Amino acid sequence: EIVDESNLNDNTLTLCRSTLDGPFGVSSAIRDITSEPESLQADDVSITTMTLSNIAEFAADNETVRDNFLESVDQLFAVNDSVTLASQEMSNSSNVLQETLNNFIDAVNLTEFDSKVIFPQENFFISAEEVPAADFAGQNLSLAFDANQGFRNAVLTTAVSELADDILSIEIPPAMDLDMTIRITFSSFASSSSFQTRRNFSNFDNFSVGSVFASLRLSGQPNFEDPFTFSFPKSADAQNGSNVTCVFWDIALDEGYGGWSPNGCNLNSDEDEDTAKCRCNHLTSFAILFDVSPGNYNDSTNTLVLNVITYIGVGVSIMALIITIVTYLLTKKLCSSPVGKILINMCFAFLALLVSFTISGNVTSPPELCKFFSALLHYLLLVYFFWTAAEARYLHYKLVEVFNNSWIIRNYTLISMPICWIIPLGIVGISLSGYQYYSSEEINFCR
Repeated sequence: EIVDESNLNDNTLTLCRSTLDGPFGVSSAIRDITSEPESLQADDVSITTMTLSNIAEFAADNETVRDNFLESVDQLFAVNDSVTLASQEMSNSSNVLQETLNNFIDAVNLTEFDSKVIFPQENFFISAEEVPAADFAGQNLSLAFDANQGFRNAVLTTAVSELADDILSIEIPPAMDLDMTIRITFSSFASSSSFQTRRNFSNFDNFSVGSVFASLRLSGQPNFEDPFTFSFPKSADAQNGSNVTCVFWDIALDEGYGGWSPNGCNLNSDEDEDTAKCRCNHLTSFAILFDVSPGNYNDSTNTLVLNVITYIGVGVSIMALIITIVTYLLTKKLCSSPVGKILINMCFAFLALLVSFTISGNVTSPPELCKFFSALLHYLLLVYFFWTAAEARYLHYKLVEVFNNSWIIRNYTLISMPICWIIPLGIVGISLSGYQYYSSEEINFCR
């Protein structure tokens, strides 16, 4: 098939031409393309990921191709999150990259490495080892590393390590089938860029990743008596967050694009400020998420100060609006002019908005009441906006179209009343068709 090169970008064209040199040329081309991850676009990530998947098994057997392969994967893990997300939505590249890495390490012949191989990179760490099940079961597999320097100097050990401040460990339960050899594949990832859900699928809206990622796979897997226990070093943000959840990356979610799932995982301990422990009854890629929603902000001192400032400001505004309304209503000249009538309507709308805002701030249940106040705030904001626009239009009439004395100008306030009070009602009515978006999933605040 003849391909029009004018339709290909420079990186894709380079990859196409490199195929003439076989896996050596392809791996070198991908390494050069990914050498500056900050400049990569979504289509670059997609095409390089798919190409890497085609040379993964060859890379396992050839040192030169392997070095290029690992360096390229490392750089892809450093790509900007927004670019990775766009590539994921375009071609499922994140899951393809993880599968490619698994295929690579599975294809490595461990007999050439004395039954154990370790590939530490800056953004990920992966190892494979063949051991008797009797030697592996009941052990503590620990990865000691410095989060500020990546995984290049990480140390993997079967004992609790004191070599670094950040220690990712897995407690292996006793095995029931000990008379067998198992292949252990362990990997860890520093970035969440390859574990992103698509925009139209988000089962953890208000959560953020609070740890590195751990993945453990066993081939010839024996039966274990108890769940595996993962100990994750918390990120700085997670230490200040709340509501930690243990999750794993379920590739079956979202039509094969993947998503976070808590199934089979439970938070075992979160008492330590720096570490969270998760117990899971299956093996895949694991991490911890922490809640970043406004409803879980627990700094009571700052919350009290902010509440006091808010209520004082709202109270002063309400008093000023009441004084303005009373003054205009008691002054015939002011309340009879079109500008005065517009201002009175604006003040009424704004006053109702502030009162509703004050009340809604203390409403958390029932959900229907919370949604009512959310819709009411939406309506009153629109009314105020419409009256502001009406005032601006009237000033344009008086200052620019000075001699315009049409029926519209003489009856401007009468015409503006239904427009400014009724049309916003219709807009809110349409919005109520998706009324569930007026409140959070866990009803603890009104949106």
